[in-house]
Amino acid sequence: MRPMLIIFAFIALVVVLALSFPDYLLNPGRVIQGHAPIEQKCLACHKPFKGARAIQCTSCHKPDDISIKSVKGVALPKKAGNVLFHRGLPANSCLECHSDHKGRNAKKALRTFRHQSLDSGLRASCITCHETQKPQDNLHRATNRSCNVCHSTKAWKPAIFDHKSLSAQQRCFDCHKRDLPANRIHSSTSTNCATCHSTKAWKPATFNHKSLSAQQRCFDCHKRDLPANRIHSGIDSNCATCHSTRAWKPATFDHKSLSAQQRCFDCHKRELPANRIHADAASNCATCHSTRAWKPATFDHKSLSAQQRCFDCHKRDLPANRIHSGIDSNCATCHSTRAWKPATFDHNRYFLLDRKHRASCATCHNDPSDFRQYSCYGCHEHTPSNIAREHIKEGISNYLNCVKCHKNGSAED
Repeated sequence: MRPMLIIFAFIALVVVLALSFPDYLLNPGRVIQGHAPIEQKCLACHKPFKGARAIQCTSCHKPDDISIKSVKGVALPKKAGNVLFHRGLPANSCLECHSDHKGRNAKKALRTFRHQSLDSGLRASCITCHETQKPQDNLHRATNRSCNVCHSTKAWKPAIFDHKSLSAQQRCFDCHKRDLPANRIHSSTSTNCATCHSTKAWKPATFNHKSLSAQQRCFDCHKRDLPANRIHSGIDSNCATCHSTRAWKPATFDHKSLSAQQRCFDCHKRELPANRIHADAASNCATCHSTRAWKPATFDHKSLSAQQRCFDCHKRDLPANRIHSGIDSNCATCHSTRAWKPATFDHNRYFLLDRKHRASCATCHNDPSDFRQYSCYGCHEHTPSNIAREHIKEGISNYLNCVKCHKNGSAED
C-alpha cells in the first residue's frame, strides 16, 4: 500500500509543478512575436492531452479577416500582391501550414503551402486569390481564370503554354506582336510566326526557302550577310551556287562553272604558300591540287623535263647523315615519287649478293658509320701483298676497289 501512495504523490507533484511552472516543464520553445502575450497561457491553443487544435486558432484568427483585420478587429493597411486565400481554406487546416514554439520570427513557424488543401472549386479558379498578381499584358488579358493552364503551383516560372488550346481565329501577332524583332528579315513577314518558329522556343528557327517566289533573290534578304572579301566581290545575287539553305557553312563551289579563261590565281593567288616548291609554280593549281581541298596534294613527276634533277626541288630535303653525304642528285636510286619512305637500295647494282655471298652487312662493311667502305678480306684468303703482286703482274695498278671488276666476286669475272 505504501509504494502506491508514493507513486500517487509523485504524479500529483508533477501535475502541480506543470500547472504552476509550464514554461520550465512543458514549453518546447518561445512562440512567435504575435503570440507572446499568451505565451504562458497554454490552454489558449492547447487542449489537455489532445495538443494544439485548429479550432483554437480560428477563435482568434477569423479566416475571412486574415490580412484584412487584426485579431482585435482593427483594419490592416492594404499591401500590393497580398493574396487573400485563407477564405477558401477549411476551418480545420491551420496546422497544415502553421506551427509555433520556433522563436519570435513568424517565418520560422511556417510550413510550405499546399494548394491541395484548397477545395476543388477554388483550385480551378486561381484568379480568386492571384488577381493582383496577374500581369497586365496582351498575353494575360485574354486568359481565363485558371492559371494552372500554364503555371505550376511551385513557381510562376518556368511556364508552359499549350498553343493547341487556341482557336483557329487567333493569330500569333495577337500576343507576340511586341516580340517581333526590328530587323530586315522580319520587316516583311506575315502574322504567322509558325512559318519559321516552333511553339517551344523562338530559337532555333527554320525557314523554308521553297515558300519564296521565283522572283525573289538571295540578295533581297542576305545582301548584308555578304562577306567583304575577294572571293565574294564579283559574285552575282545567287548565293545557292555555293551555299545551301540550311547554313552558310560548309559551302561548296563548282569549279566547272568557271570559264576556260579563268585561272586559279585569279582567286587563289594570296593562298600560294611562300615556300620553295611553290616559288616557280604556274597559275594552274590543278597540276597538284583538287578542287575539294588543298590537301592531300599529288605531283606528277612525269611532267618534269629530262633536264630537271631531284636536287632542283629536294636539295633541302637531303638528310644530313653519312649515307647521303656523297650521293649524286638522283634520289630515284632509292626513293619513289610517292613518298620518301619506305626506301629501297639495289645492292646488286654494285655487287651481286648470290648464294656464295649471303653474309651479314658487318662481314664486308666493318665501319658501321660508313657503308661505302668495305673489305673482301673477311672471307677470302687474301693478303694485301699477294693481291698487289698478282694484280701488278697483270699490269693492274688500281686494285683496291674489288667490286669495280669483280661484280659477283668471281675470279673469272
